[in-house]
Order: sequence, then C-alpha cells, then structure tokens
Amino acid sequence: MKETILLIEDEESQQTVLAGFLLKKGFRVELASNAEEGVSIFEKQQVDLVLTDYRMPGGTGLDVLHAVRKIDPNVPLILITAYGSIEGAVEAMRDGAFDYI
Repeated sequence: MKETILLIEDEESQQTVLAGFLLKKGFRVELASNAEEGVSIFEKQQVDLVLTDYRMPGGTGLDVLHAVRKIDPNVPLILITAYGSIEGAVEAMRDGAFDYI
C-alpha cells in the first residue's frame, strides 16, 4: 500500500507542484488548502506524513502541528515556508516538528 502524505498548502501553484512531485515519487497525496481543512482530513484518514505550509490564512503550520500532536503524536510533520526564521524553526522543532524547511 502506498504511503499517504497530507499536503496543506494555500497557494494553488505550490500545491500543484508539490503534489505532482510526490505523486511521481509514488506517494498517495491528500490535499488541503488551509489549516482547518488539513486537520479535518487528518482526523478522518490514515496519514503517514504531514507536509504543511507555515503561513496560511485562518491558521498557521504551528496550529496544524499542535492539533496533529493531540491526535497522533507519532506522525511526522514537516513545516515548509518561504518566510523562515531561526525563531520559527526553533519553536517548530521544540513543539515536535520532524523538520522545518
């Protein structure tokens, strides 16, 4: 069975590129356009990895991280951002992110 990645990305072009890459690598991809939608999908489906944008309208990647950790603390979560900072990376890793890109 294919591993499932939950991709949470609000920018459609980024979502399309990332999902296409992951699909070509053989993963099953679930898509969400914001934090709330992503957490809802995570609550209902088996997911092997969460890949989430850091900055999104209506919630942040840290919001997703905290919700995911409450539901299943063992699922790896990677935060991606074009607006990275050392403080953001430290906070994400301290709160249980697998990685911060």
